[in-house]
Amino acid sequence: MNKGFDEYAQTLIDYQDKLFKLQEKGKLQDFQVDDMYAKFKSNLNKSTPIGEELGSGVEGTVSKFKGYPESVIKFGQPQPSGRVTSDFIERMSKFRADGNIAVPVKAGKTFRTKLNDGDLSGEYQASLMDNLSHTDEGSLSRSLSDRDKYASLLKQTKKLQHSGARLDLMNRENLKFNSNKNNFDIYDLSDIKTVKAWLLIDT
Repeated sequence: MNKGFDEYAQTLIDYQDKLFKLQEKGKLQDFQVDDMYAKFKSNLNKSTPIGEELGSGVEGTVSKFKGYPESVIKFGQPQPSGRVTSDFIERMSKFRADGNIAVPVKAGKTFRTKLNDGDLSGEYQASLMDNLSHTDEGSLSRSLSDRDKYASLLKQTKKLQHSGARLDLMNRENLKFNSNKNNFDIYDLSDIKTVKAWLLIDT
């Protein structure tokens, strides 16, 4: 991953930690921390490759990648379960040809940060993914019926899970219908190995 993404991540974490320390001293309230962090991140993005935010969820925030419309950048939220490893990238690489699964293709350095709810710590990481809105149809067909679309989705999710991918299907935003492909795009994958390791440490 480009060194610039690691510097970007470190800058955000340093500022967030600074806000948390002020909060612990009673100088800032929760809403002030959130507002100040959002403004700082917005201003920082203007001078980095990070573009318009496309969405956010439990696993992180996804934004456009300036100058590279075929890619998007995901900035992970502070939780070890969302870590992207080279092993996970390799296992997911075979799904890129499907054209409707947001698998990571590159990952940056992992940074640890302290959270504002005690001694817990989490991890931030930048990862690069294909922009599914910009990809070709791949192996999908425009002539799929509703039944075939859901059958295709079920088949893909089973293959992903068999390859060690965890899908957050509780969030409907992770399954978006793409009218250009006449099928569903699948987002927000995480590595079941990382999730299990995190749960074992956490319990």
